[in-house]
Amino acid sequence: MTNFLKKIEFVAGIDYSLTSPAVCVAKIIDNEIKFENCKFHFLKQNKSHKSLSKIFAYDYPEYTDDIERFSKLASWTIECIRWFDGRVDRVYLEDYAFAATGRVFNIGENTGILKKQLKEAGFKYVTIPPTVIKKHATGKGNANKELM
Repeated sequence: MTNFLKKIEFVAGIDYSLTSPAVCVAKIIDNEIKFENCKFHFLKQNKSHKSLSKIFAYDYPEYTDDIERFSKLASWTIECIRWFDGRVDRVYLEDYAFAATGRVFNIGENTGILKKQLKEAGFKYVTIPPTVIKKHATGKGNANKELM
């Protein structure tokens, strides 16, 4: 009987935001991603949002100022990928949307703290432009939120 060794890797994808960050950690077997091998984590501000079998909802942390908020969001994200079933090999982070408006400096500071903490924790990350993610998911690089 032949014993085939399967290639297994762990990958994290981060959709980072100030209000509702989310993390997916996937166990990829022989370059194939399956829903049953993924765990999803998100911070909730709405008490009615509940966890499901592979989707975990966490209460949004309390904070007294922006830096504390950004640090807590980054620490939560690191914990989601650190305590997975295996060592995460790669981290993918959605890059900035360059046409974004609003609190762009807060978004930049928030993401900067996450990137610093990822590096300090030993995680290598790659940023992916939102248009690439949208194109892969929907076939359209300019897909709106409803289509996504």
